[in-house]
Amino acid sequence: MSEAAYATANGLKAALASRAEEFVQWLLPNGRKQGREWIIGSLRGEQGQSCRVILAGKKAGVFIDWATGEKGSNLVELLRQVRGCHFGEALRQCKAWLAL
Repeated sequence: MSEAAYATANGLKAALASRAEEFVQWLLPNGRKQGREWIIGSLRGEQGQSCRVILAGKKAGVFIDWATGEKGSNLVELLRQVRGCHFGEALRQCKAWLAL
């Protein structure tokens, strides 16, 4: 993916989705991979099974915490909810993770 593509939020989301497993391992290290999903206790990062993040395919980055109802459709939103920051800050942190 070209650097220009990363300039847009959608380009950044696509870049993260292509590295979803690596990204969620970094963001939520207490989780574990099970099939196509990353399983974690919650968006606070504890061990458990309530929260799931899809790692591959067209839905890579979609997440839901079945205990709290928290959910989202991409990894930028996942970082925003985990870190409790606004969308612009989440974009900045995601770009930094991608080393842009």
